[in-house]
Amino acid sequence: MHLDIFSYLYYEKDEIIVLLKEQLQLANEQLQQANATVSSLTTQVSELIERIKSLEELLVQKGIAIDKANRQNKALGKLVSGKVRTAGKESTRLDDPGGI
Repeated sequence: MHLDIFSYLYYEKDEIIVLLKEQLQLANEQLQQANATVSSLTTQVSELIERIKSLEELLVQKGIAIDKANRQNKALGKLVSGKVRTAGKESTRLDDPGGI
């Protein structure tokens, strides 16, 4: 009887070792998958950061272009309003019988 208990415990010990090895292998596979996922996500984040930087640069360039266009419009507006005033004075002179 004493030998039967030892042989049972020895057999159960082997089963436990096999189960633990299987669990360890499964855990290693899951870890490899997790590492691959982290690596993939890290690559995607890096790509997104580069895209964001590029878009920020484009926005800055657009802002500069818009500021330049606004300054040009303002200058053109001043030129046009100056010409309108000048044209208005000239037409007054032409319309004024004393000016002719």
